[in-house]
Amino acid sequence: MRGSTTKEYKVLTREQVLYTVRATVAPEIEADWVEWMQTRHIPDVLKEPGFLRAWLLRVTSPTREEWAEFVMVYQLENQAALDAYMASPARARLIQEVADRYGDRAPSTRLFLQAVATIEAEGHPGE
Repeated sequence: MRGSTTKEYKVLTREQVLYTVRATVAPEIEADWVEWMQTRHIPDVLKEPGFLRAWLLRVTSPTREEWAEFVMVYQLENQAALDAYMASPARARLIQEVADRYGDRAPSTRLFLQAVATIEAEGHPGE
């Protein structure tokens, strides 16, 4: 990942799942948080079994807070890989690293998603 700007289209299969983390980041740590996510945290998560790729996205819809919002989307091979990660010591360690570094200046929530269908626009084929 490391700040890649390569345009790439990947299809989400029905077996694969998405693990999302939404973080609200205080203005005074935003630049450091983004850099650390790109160069340390997300690459460390992607080393775990079953992880395929990740996206770091900035929320652009209006919010009531002055803090920036980001969503990290991790694509995994299947539900079993996500279940194994959720029960792993690595997950606890990775979450603790974020808490130790940023405390309450970057609270987050998690959401788990499974594909029901992929519908493509005409003229934009998948892989």
